[in-house]
Amino acid sequence: MVEIGSANDFETVGAIKMVIMSIGSFDEAVILQETDFNRIVNKASEISSFHKSPNS
Repeated sequence: MVEIGSANDFETVGAIKMVIMSIGSFDEAVILQETDFNRIVNKASEISSFHKSPNS
């Protein structure tokens, strides 16, 4: 079964998973979080400007 939903925070999604798992209807539940890879690339670029190699 695939369930698609959204919540305001990860804690709510985690709580929903805990309730679903405690009922015993499922052996496994996987949470896949939506990710904006452009924001990750931009953040990596920003961080790399401050990183110094140990060989420098």
